[in-house]
Amino acid sequence: MPMTSSGKLDRLTLRNMCSKLSDNQIVMYRLSRKSGRAPATAMEKTLATFWETVLNLKTGSVDADDNFFRLGGE
Repeated sequence: MPMTSSGKLDRLTLRNMCSKLSDNQIVMYRLSRKSGRAPATAMEKTLATFWETVLNLKTGSVDADDNFFRLGGE
């Protein structure tokens, strides 16, 4: 991890390093794993579609138990 001269995490450098990673490389570093449970209710389906659009994900890639922030949301 990049550190500042004061010993703290250099978040700017880390952000710049991560922005250069490919989608395949990012998947390797994700903390969450897929639950495999497809969205079932109308609300779950609507949210999944919305998240896929906002986060530029492939259609059908968001599971019902996924976390918006772990998928890349801010």
